[in-house]
Amino acid sequence: MSYYNIGEMIDAPDAIVMVAEIDGELVASGYAKKRRSRHYTSPDWHAFLGFMFVAPDHRGKGLNRLIVEALTGWARDQGLTEIRLTVYPGNDPALRAYEKQGFQPYLTEMRLGLDGD
Repeated sequence: MSYYNIGEMIDAPDAIVMVAEIDGELVASGYAKKRRSRHYTSPDWHAFLGFMFVAPDHRGKGLNRLIVEALTGWARDQGLTEIRLTVYPGNDPALRAYEKQGFQPYLTEMRLGLDGD
């Protein structure tokens, strides 16, 4: 099972995949994809970031910032004026990292499982 279809994103005109490599080892990654915003939000289109990862041994070295900067540049080149991403509640290190880069909470999505989970 694959969570992301990276090959499809690499070939898509409305998405970009960025990776960081040190000595031939993939140590960080992320993608940006142009998405239509929900009808009750603005702007109409935004860049959504996903596949954000930094290998544990390489965290705290600024790699996430470099990936986000590259994706931000791509989004600007696409004429987009906003970037969004999803962070799981309780992932405080990720929340701090994104807040340090200027991200702010926007909408909170909540759920209620009805099957006992």
